[in-house]
Formats: sequence, C-alpha cells, structure tokens
Amino acid sequence: MYAAVNHFQERGSQLSVAEKETYVEDLTGSPADADTFSRELTDSEKERRKILMEKYLQEGLYPARKLLRIQAEGEIVADRVCFLLETSTFYLPERELTDEDLLEIIDHDLMTDYSLAEARKEEQKAQQAMQGQQDAQGQQAAQGQQSAAQGQQDAQGQQSAAQSQQGAAQDQQSAQGSRLQQQNPEELSMEEAITYAKKAVERVYGENTEDMEVTAEYDSYIVDGVGEPFSDAMIYLTKEDGNTQYYVCVDLIRKEVNILDINNEQEDLAENCIEPGNIMEKELLKNIEEITCRFMGEGVSVNKRYAQVITDPEGYLAYGVIHYYFEMDNGKIADVSYSNVTKRIYSLWSISQDLFDEDTEITKTQYEKDGYTYQLIKCN
Repeated sequence: MYAAVNHFQERGSQLSVAEKETYVEDLTGSPADADTFSRELTDSEKERRKILMEKYLQEGLYPARKLLRIQAEGEIVADRVCFLLETSTFYLPERELTDEDLLEIIDHDLMTDYSLAEARKEEQKAQQAMQGQQDAQGQQAAQGQQSAAQGQQDAQGQQSAAQSQQGAAQDQQSAQGSRLQQQNPEELSMEEAITYAKKAVERVYGENTEDMEVTAEYDSYIVDGVGEPFSDAMIYLTKEDGNTQYYVCVDLIRKEVNILDINNEQEDLAENCIEPGNIMEKELLKNIEEITCRFMGEGVSVNKRYAQVITDPEGYLAYGVIHYYFEMDNGKIADVSYSNVTKRIYSLWSISQDLFDEDTEITKTQYEKDGYTYQLIKCN
C-alpha cells in the first residue's frame, strides 16, 4: 500500500486483541460525545500537532511511551498528559506541550479509531455470514414454490440484498472514517471535502479523478481544547493502476486544501546519495512555481522564493530532497517538497508564516545537531 496508510495500519497491527478491546470499551463506555481538553491548545501546539500528525502517518513517527490513562482526577500527574476515561478528558500540563506529549495524544486518538474500525469490520463479517446463511436457507425453502411466487420472492430478495449491500457499504465507510462524530453544520461535509480533494488533484496535476478509488478519514482531532473547533478530512485517491495515490488534507472549517501529496509505491524517498545540483535553474523554478500557484488557488501570486538545502558532511542532500518555499501575496507560505532523485514534486503544503518560522527553526536546530549543514537560500 502507501506510506500514510502503511504507518497507520503498521501501528495498529502492533496492538494486541486486549488493547484493541480496551480502546473500544473506553470509547463506547464514556458518556461524553467527544474528547475534551483541560485547557485550550495554544496556536503553536495546534500547528505542531498538524505537523506531527503528518509525520506519524507519512513517516511512522510514534511516541516513545503510551498515553497515561487514569480513572480519577486524583491520579493526575502534573508533568504528563493524562486521559480521564470517565469523561474522555485530556488533562494537559500548564507548560507548552512537547512533541512527545502531542504524539501521545495523536497515537491515542488514531489507535482508538483503528480499534473501532477493526471491531466494525468483524461485526460486518459476522453480519454477512449470517445473511449468507439466511439466504441459503431461503433459497432451499423456495425451491418447492410456484414460479410466480418464486419470481416475487426473487424480486424481494434482490431488494433485500441491495439494502444489505448499501448497509454494508455504509458500515465500511463508517469504519474507514473511524470515529465519525456529529459535524458542525457550518463545516464541509465529507462528500464536499472529497469534491475539494478531487478538484485539487485535477487542477494541480491534470488528472481525471472520476474512476479513482476514494478512502476518507477524519475526526481524530475534531476539537482542540474546550473552545475553538479544529477539523480536517484526510482523503486518499488511488488510481486504477494501483501504484499511484494522492493524499489530500482538507480543512473542513476554513474550507481549503492544506496538503496535497503524491505517493508512488515504486518511488520511495532516497538515501543521502545525491548532491543538490543547480537549485536555482530557471526552468525548474518556473515549473514548480506554476504548480504551486495552481495548488494555492486562483488569483494568488508569489512574492518571495526560498530553497531549503540540508546536506550531510559528504555534501549529499538529506533524503535527496529540496524544500522550496514560496511566500504568497495572500500571506500564506507554500512548502513544496521536490525530489532531486526522481525529479518531481511529491508534496505541497499550505502553511502560515508563524508555522514556517517555527518549523524552519526546529528543522535547522535538529539537523545541525546531527552534523548536517542547513541553508535557506533566497531564489531570484
């Protein structure tokens, strides 16, 4: 399959039967309609949570430890994120949450979703098996009836099968969507989000999405804190050849596409085996800028251009990748990941200026700590 799906499934496959049952019991046993937080997440925590969610799905970045689950408020540990099962409440430290803290929350949410989806699949299998047995019994009983009655029964059976198939499809969609909660009526519906995703792929890459297989996931982090809602839909569009998949993240509240990735199972990220080359080659920059403007939306243009180049001590690109950043005239930053190995864009992100500043500083610090050279070069 593909990176984002693989790491979600990979992590879930590590759960024992007892762990999956516990996640489901915690969810179904709580009277709360949704998870809540003891305090609202800061803007920085919200933005970093988005980044870490993608790294979890795309790179398999997991927390070092499990979320601390407690039975009563008296068990709260001051410097840890704690989850009170009875009220589905995350109790957060008053300090800024670390990446580990946020990953523990993300892991808990996604593994709850995974466990519920698996439980629904098992329930669906049982229902299908029962339906098959009933159908077989019905066919045997019908063999001795008159042809007219048989025809009527067949028609009813077809209607029942169609209804059963529709119900199974709805169950499957619910399982894929995981723990679907009631949406704010002002948000995009999942159907609308899928339309946004398809239009983005068509606009940016010129693809025909009509026959692509669609998988949709959302609701793991619909509410951040006790106030501001925060909801994304994660849409996967897979081509008929089975090799190429587009991943699109749609902000359901702001009604915009934040992320567009293209994954090909034959093209993984490279090792540090290639030099940067001419990062300011005019035709390359022109092509990347054109694609970026199509992604960012009609009527926007580029004010400034930067290239982020990270090299190891031998001068080779980290993962063979260059990040191009385009400052748009609407205040957003387009983060474009370009593989210098496959010579193609594989990821486009729309981020805020604050997130750009914070993320580049974090990246610079982390890589330089490991002996890499970090450069953010202004392009003409």
